[in-house]
Amino acid sequence: MSNIIENIKAVYMAAYTEQKKQEKAIEAEAEKARAAALRYQRLAAQKMGEYHKLFSKSCSVITVHWTDDIVLTILREVDKRTGLNFAQCAERERMICFGLRGECPVYARNDSGEVIACLCFTPSFEIDNRCTVYIDSGETKGNYHPGSIGAMNGFGNVTEEVTSIEVIIENLCRRYSELAENIIIKKTCKK
Repeated sequence: MSNIIENIKAVYMAAYTEQKKQEKAIEAEAEKARAAALRYQRLAAQKMGEYHKLFSKSCSVITVHWTDDIVLTILREVDKRTGLNFAQCAERERMICFGLRGECPVYARNDSGEVIACLCFTPSFEIDNRCTVYIDSGETKGNYHPGSIGAMNGFGNVTEEVTSIEVIIENLCRRYSELAENIIIKKTCKK
């Protein structure tokens, strides 16, 4: 099952690398156009127009984002196995990152719209283009004083690396025992 997570992350990193490659190529072309405009004053207006067109094109390239390409894909798999609706809620409510950790909380709701479960994902991007995703365990280490910047940004939260879908299901079972008895995850929860 950990291959699913690795595959999801690999697809994301390939798209991210391709996007950066496209952006650099477009920016290099835009810079050439800008340099030519400065050399040829008579053609300056035309070349600056090219530069602005190319530069704006680099800004409008469809971007990949870890919440859409990793978290949402993981949530769809969690939903398949649990019967919850994290992915549907995330698509409807938009996933937004908060705070200094860049945490992304996602919710599952019942038919009345009440939150029945919450998962909080955080990313870690490495220099070698690896992306590691963590999930809050629901516990805190107590390293930060209440009300401090560290506490408000969740730096005292205990996290677990998401290496498989089972890690998330176990997290849900541990934190929401009432759900484990009513949905599909009870079959995979360790008692």
